[in-house]
Amino acid sequence: TSLNYIDTVTVCNAVVNYQIRIQDTVRGCYSVSTIDSAHFSDKTNNDAIVLDSVSVNANGNAAISWGATKYSDVVAYYLYYNDVKLGWIIVDTIPVGATMPHEWTSSQADARSEQFKVISVDSCGNQSDDQVVKPHASIYLRNYLNKCEAYSRISWNSYEGFGADGVVGYRLWVQTSVGGGVIDPWKVLFGAAPGDTSYTQYKLENGYEYCYRVQVLDTTGRTASSNELCILAEVPSKSKVLYLSQVTNDPDRGSLTINTFIDGNADVQYFDLERAPSQL
Repeated sequence: TSLNYIDTVTVCNAVVNYQIRIQDTVRGCYSVSTIDSAHFSDKTNNDAIVLDSVSVNANGNAAISWGATKYSDVVAYYLYYNDVKLGWIIVDTIPVGATMPHEWTSSQADARSEQFKVISVDSCGNQSDDQVVKPHASIYLRNYLNKCEAYSRISWNSYEGFGADGVVGYRLWVQTSVGGGVIDPWKVLFGAAPGDTSYTQYKLENGYEYCYRVQVLDTTGRTASSNELCILAEVPSKSKVLYLSQVTNDPDRGSLTINTFIDGNADVQYFDLERAPSQL
């Protein structure tokens, strides 16, 4: 017969009493030991949450994914956001078992890059250490449209969270449409190296809408996506033909007759006529 017993105590803060009772030969009678008691309290949470990725969904909100806790007494997760003025603050509480990714509905990830951490809280209110959690920051995609030269310069911030050795590269996706109809489905416009954060697309077509998004890839196959950015290319259609065919001098009238070929479909408001002194 074992004279030892290990009891797993699952209380937050309580005094637990123990006593040994042995049934006597007479039914209903027991021999009992003295009572021993101890104060037990749960003051720690050794959880360390690992974030998987942070993307920007179709609503323009941050969508955060992380691995589930391995502790059975964890009841919820706290989502931390790195505020520019306030620093790290709790912005959301997520119950254990919630579907991933989690959408932060107060996000503005379509207008900025947002950095997050996640910690857990157990049934006794103990929070895990946020200092051991590696933060992830979303990709914010932005654009500069040069209407005169008909090009679009797309730029983005480096993804934070996979680490410098973890990022394989970026994919810049584009979708083209005009008049509400899709011309081209989403396709990869540019494959960027880990250090690349910009790309310029030339020869934009007037009246076409160009939508962009960036996807980051890491060495383990994880991905994260930026916000979707759309621009309307209100760019001029340059003249494809401009040819001076003939110049005739009329001495009697003191004038020149100039014949040219021009592009009638070009967005031209006027032409500048220049002359230079003859070298003869």
